[in-house]
Amino acid sequence: MVTQQHRVAGRLRLLAGVVVAVTIGTATSCAPTPASEWLSPGCYINASTTVSAADMRYSGKPNLAGNTELAGEWVGDVWNASSGGTCAGPDVIAATLVRASDLEGATRICAELGYANAEPPIRLIDIGYSFPADARGCVNDPT
Repeated sequence: MVTQQHRVAGRLRLLAGVVVAVTIGTATSCAPTPASEWLSPGCYINASTTVSAADMRYSGKPNLAGNTELAGEWVGDVWNASSGGTCAGPDVIAATLVRASDLEGATRICAELGYANAEPPIRLIDIGYSFPADARGCVNDPT
């Protein structure tokens, strides 16, 4: 036998389900993606098994000199790179990450940022970082 109490409880469950569905639908479909989220700021691990590279802390601002740091520790002349996604260490090496669709564009941006005599920029996805294909690192120290 269905009582008034059962009907009210059923309606409340139905109402709760509708509220959850509307809330989830609103949160996922109406939230705009910020234009600046090409690569979020944070610590990125190098997952390569063939290249020894440090974790990389990225500021979230592409095409800006020194927007990236490689953490680790100098022991004499040996660099012990931070690894495992910690971006930790007493020493930091500044680096520069640029966004460019091709090598020529990356080379031009790196030169404008002071890397005029540098080697060609490295596509970071090719050396183990989970970055977009258009993320490149300027090589050598700026002049």
